[in-house]
Amino acid sequence: MGEVGNTIRLLTILQSKGQAKGDYLADRIEVSKRQIYRYIGQLQKSGIDIKSKRGRYGGFYLDRNQFLNFNSINKEDIELMELACQNLKGTNFPHTKEIKNIIEKLKSSTSLPYSQYSSNIKSTDYYIVKENSSNVNTTYAKKLFDDMRASINTREKIRILYKSNSSGESYRNVHPYGIFSNQGEMYLVAYCEKRKDIRSFKTNRIIDYEILEEKRYKIKENFSMKEYTDLSFGVFKDKKIYFKLKITHPFSTIIKEREHIKNEKIVEVDENTITYEAEAMGKTEIISWIISMKTYCEVLEPKNFRKEVKEILQNMLRVYE
Repeated sequence: MGEVGNTIRLLTILQSKGQAKGDYLADRIEVSKRQIYRYIGQLQKSGIDIKSKRGRYGGFYLDRNQFLNFNSINKEDIELMELACQNLKGTNFPHTKEIKNIIEKLKSSTSLPYSQYSSNIKSTDYYIVKENSSNVNTTYAKKLFDDMRASINTREKIRILYKSNSSGESYRNVHPYGIFSNQGEMYLVAYCEKRKDIRSFKTNRIIDYEILEEKRYKIKENFSMKEYTDLSFGVFKDKKIYFKLKITHPFSTIIKEREHIKNEKIVEVDENTITYEAEAMGKTEIISWIISMKTYCEVLEPKNFRKEVKEILQNMLRVYE
C-alpha cells in the first residue's frame, strides 16, 4: 500500500481505537516507527490535529474538538443528511443516534442563521422509513460494531461465541474481512478457522467476543467484499446454481423494478410474462424467494432444481392434510 493509503489507514485506526502508540501503529500498518512520525507530520500540515500523550498509557489521538469550517453547508445539504439519517433507522445501523447528533452539530456550525432552517426542521416528515427493529442491546451492538471496524483495520483476530441456527453455540476464531447490511440486519464477513472457509455471521447472534491483539491474519488473496456480496442472492453462501424461471403478473412487474443479482437476465415474453435467468450462491434463499411468488412463478430449468422445489411444495401441503 502506498503512502496515501497508509496515511488514511493510520487515521482510520486512530478514529476506531481512540488512542494508539507509535509501535502499535507501525506494527499494524507494517512500516517503521519513523514512517509513522512522518505520516503524522503530513497530516498535521494538512490541518488534522493529531495530539500525543506521554507515559505508559499514552499514545497518539485525534483532537475531537478541532475547528472545522462547515460554512459551505446549506439548508438543502442538511435536509439531505437528515433524510439519510432517517434511512439508517431502517437498517439497524448502531450509530444512528450519534449521526443525528453530528447533524445537529453541523447545523450549529454553519453560517446560516437559525431561522433559515428552523422552519424546515419538520420538512423530512414526508419521508417515512419502516424500521426493522431487532431485540439487541444497543450499547453492546455499538461496541461490537466499533471493535469489528478496528479489527478489520488492524488485522487482529476475534474470538466470538456464536449462536448458529443449525449447530447451536460455539466459539470461533475469525479473521474479519468486512461488514454488510441486508434487509435491516448486519453481518460480519470473516474467515472462520473452525470451518476453514469465509462465512457470514449475523452480528446479533454474536453473544460474546474478545479481540486477540497478538493474533494477526492476512486477508485471502484476491478477496473482494463487493464480489462476495454481488455473487450472492442473499446472505447464505451455499452452493452456486444456475436457474431459469417463468414469472407472470403482478410479480413480473415487481421483478423488473429492481436488480436482485448482478448477472441476472430478464426477457419479456409478453405484456404479463417474463423469463428470469441467473447464477448465484444462496440456494436456500432462492427457493424461499420462488415460493413467495406462489403460482405466479414456475421453475423451468434445470430439471433437478425444478424437481427439488416441487418436492418442497408437496411436503408443505402435507402439513395441512
